[in-house]
Amino acid sequence: MRKLERIEPTHPVSHIVIVGENLRVLGTLALEDVHKRRYGMLYTDPPYGTGSKRTTRYDDTMTGTAWSEYVRIRMAFAGCLLREGANMAVSIDDHKEHHLR
Repeated sequence: MRKLERIEPTHPVSHIVIVGENLRVLGTLALEDVHKRRYGMLYTDPPYGTGSKRTTRYDDTMTGTAWSEYVRIRMAFAGCLLREGANMAVSIDDHKEHHLR
């Protein structure tokens, strides 16, 4: 597992893109006070929970309660990072959308 790397910008920035396994990234950021309630937008792309074994990029075999708990933990961490009035975008298919509401 790769270590999260901190890259300090050379000029003021208003946007940050972090690529990584979402539990690890969200959990790490949520534990640092400097990140709490800081962000106005968060995008995440969790597994769709289709039960399919066709992908090797992530575990899409989780369904039902296991999938719901997987997503719930990540949304809880994300909630710690978003400021009031912020937006969260989640890439998910039509079959799981109602579980995220």
